[in-house]
Amino acid sequence: MPRLIRYIAYGAAFAALLLAAAVLGFRDLLGRAHPDPLPPLPAERGAQAPRPGIDPTKPTVVVVLGADITEITDALGPYEMFARTGRFNVVTAAPERQPTLLTGGLRILPHYALAEVDARLRGKAPAIVLVPNIPNIAEAQNAAVVAFLQRWAATGAIMHSWCTGAMALAEAGLLDGRTATAHWGDLALLEERYPRVRWVRGVRWVDHGQLVMSAGITSGVDASLRVIGRLAGDSVARRVAREIRYPDYRFALDPRAEQFARRPADFVLLT
Repeated sequence: MPRLIRYIAYGAAFAALLLAAAVLGFRDLLGRAHPDPLPPLPAERGAQAPRPGIDPTKPTVVVVLGADITEITDALGPYEMFARTGRFNVVTAAPERQPTLLTGGLRILPHYALAEVDARLRGKAPAIVLVPNIPNIAEAQNAAVVAFLQRWAATGAIMHSWCTGAMALAEAGLLDGRTATAHWGDLALLEERYPRVRWVRGVRWVDHGQLVMSAGITSGVDASLRVIGRLAGDSVARRVAREIRYPDYRFALDPRAEQFARRPADFVLLT
């Protein structure tokens, strides 16, 4: 009996360590989505920071950033891809030209405030608005982002979301009554939060012409290659795929894919 009690005590201690690690990890995950505000950048320093010009002879791609935090892969992935084409102006924009965070702790100064983009384009809509996952898109600090998405969509810009960036399009009411997709891990939450959208599985992207949404992570590469192919030509899209060493161009042509589902082996990672 003493040995059994000892084994039970050891097992309980081990389980307590795992539980504590899980609690701390979950708290850290929540903290990533709600970071502490960054100190403001003095106006004179912001004015000195270089930013790209906007060539009026080229279509413009605007990568939208949240006021507080934005998913790093969703923002920098399409930025790199569209910049590589050499066919577009590619800029980042946020509600204000103040430092904002990308997930992982990277602090970034947007090229422009959203209103500045309008001024630089002289009221003309961007050709493409890239929408990454902005976790707190429904909060007041990101209301300006939602308003600009609505206005740019009304002027005919292609609204292209990566991963759960589709949440921002749904928040703006742009997906009501349409099929859409996003990261598989967020679809259940999105279905509950935005029931007017027909969220679909088993595809890497959904293309409605003006509205292009991708599913999770690398699906955004497929969707962006499709958009690049539409606007700059298939040869340019294939060149970008080669340059970034993307192995399978077929998903830029056909979005069908087996829907990911959790399997018993995945619980090893959770443990």
